[in-house]
Amino acid sequence: MNKKMLLAAVAACFCSLSAQADEGRSVYFALTGGLTFGGDEIATIEYTNGTSTELRAGNLVNIGAGLLWAPADMPMSVQATLNYHVDDASADNGHASFSRVPVEVMGYYNGVSKWRFGAGLRFVNSVSAEFKRDGLATETIEFSNALGYVFEAGYRFAKQGWVNGRVGIEEYEPETLKVGSLRYDLSNENKVKANYGGVNIVWGF
Repeated sequence: MNKKMLLAAVAACFCSLSAQADEGRSVYFALTGGLTFGGDEIATIEYTNGTSTELRAGNLVNIGAGLLWAPADMPMSVQATLNYHVDDASADNGHASFSRVPVEVMGYYNGVSKWRFGAGLRFVNSVSAEFKRDGLATETIEFSNALGYVFEAGYRFAKQGWVNGRVGIEEYEPETLKVGSLRYDLSNENKVKANYGGVNIVWGF
């Protein structure tokens, strides 16, 4: 066997072993990102050019990372991610945002070819609305932590790549308004509904 044939045989053996190892995997690192829309209006931001935008409790960008357990021999999978969910509006003289840090745990049924259907819980932490304007004290509304519910239907476009439609059900209870060093109790205010619909992509590798 000459040198080229030996190298080809080693390469083929290595590729075969790699393929077998990948086929036997059940745990993947998962990245997720997507858009959501909905929820109560938090504030309306008006610009000097006459336009405006709304901060909403169910908007806008959700990104996260975590683990996906997807055994090849079972029609089910489980996904757990730490996320950052935010809606914001910026201008030359200020910035407004509504943000939260949800931990999601989702269970899926994968028994339909190229599809998965799931439901899970969102443990929503660090919920706050922040308003910064030049020359004025920063105003921050803090909300209590919340438990939400998520429902998804996903289509597989790669081995562990999914595009999902999702619906979330959440609400947040105002706790405190902070203006500079001053604090005001908001515990008697109405809860803010943050129900939303959206789409996201999950990639496991």
